[in-house]
Amino acid sequence: MSDIVERLRAMAGPHQPNVCTEAADEIERLRLTDSERFVLLEVRDIYADEDDVECNEIAAVIDGLLERTK
Repeated sequence: MSDIVERLRAMAGPHQPNVCTEAADEIERLRLTDSERFVLLEVRDIYADEDDVECNEIAAVIDGLLERTK
């Protein structure tokens, strides 16, 4: 399956920006960078290693964020 951004840009056509182009631009703007993902993974791992319910909940939230923003 191809990336959604590529599919949206293909639907827009080469010479007429439209809602598909705008959607693709917004998706790209909202995606996490590799550096951001790396830091969040590190923080998640630190919290997950703690023997504390609240820390484990924070790790789970970060994990959900990473999963949702692939």
